[in-house]
Amino acid sequence: MTDRELLRLVAQGDVTAFREWYDRHSGPLFAYLLRLLRDAHLAEDVLSEAMLTVWTDARRYRGESSPRTWLYAIARNKATDRLRQRVVWPLEALDGQRVDGEAERVDTRVAVEEALKRLPPDQREVVELAFFHGFAYEEIARIVRCPLNTVKTRMFLAKQKLRAQLGDAGGRVGEAGG
Repeated sequence: MTDRELLRLVAQGDVTAFREWYDRHSGPLFAYLLRLLRDAHLAEDVLSEAMLTVWTDARRYRGESSPRTWLYAIARNKATDRLRQRVVWPLEALDGQRVDGEAERVDTRVAVEEALKRLPPDQREVVELAFFHGFAYEEIARIVRCPLNTVKTRMFLAKQKLRAQLGDAGGRVGEAGG
């Protein structure tokens, strides 16, 4: 069943369809919120609020964007409201546990995480939405409520900064979005 079909059923009060919607989207949305908010408890709260909004307001979905884009925009708006209400402390780096044979991959991930943390928040957000969540630039523009060219500029600047920070490892930066 497609997201549009599920959302139509959710709008009609179908609890089973809502459970499927939740199961389908809660994991990736939580990951996005965690990266945005940098607090697991807060991300869980915002996830719950966003899903409650889907349940209560699904009938307001107009189809101007994909249901997934609509959901992420709701979640982003709720996260922004929460960020305005409090100071968020940065996440700790990885917990340091390494599995044999994966040390180099973990080092690369840590380098990328550190490089992302140094990006301005608006640039980091477009990179995360494109690379970690697979959104196209047009969808990102709807989620963050800015013109498409602004998203493209933010991505261009972010890629430049990431390449400069990551050196040779940054050569693959630029394979998502668009």
